[in-house]
Amino acid sequence: MSILKTNTKKKASKIIGAMMSLSVSDYLSLYTVAKEQTKSKILKQLVDSFIAEQKMKYSEKDLIKEISGRIEELRKIEIRKGDFKYNDFKEQIEKDLLAKGLNEVHTQLILKMV
Repeated sequence: MSILKTNTKKKASKIIGAMMSLSVSDYLSLYTVAKEQTKSKILKQLVDSFIAEQKMKYSEKDLIKEISGRIEELRKIEIRKGDFKYNDFKEQIEKDLLAKGLNEVHTQLILKMV
């Protein structure tokens, strides 16, 4: 049992990672222990603020259209190269999007636009 443990509540969530400098990591560790908070809570507050700000500029639909537009440009390049197989291309794009952390719903919406 840890004396310095903080309470955390689990709900539907996903871990995302980010590299930080040692100085940022060290300060964050000191701060969270001193203030009895979790790193996750602090980082979540920062990310939530960023997301709220970005959603005012870009809707999910806007982002999906932007991604599908980039994929469409890539498709045109691949066609020019020759020996293009749409199903292979689409399958690879689907794998890439899922590997980048997009959920199945967003991935399928993007693929429908290509």
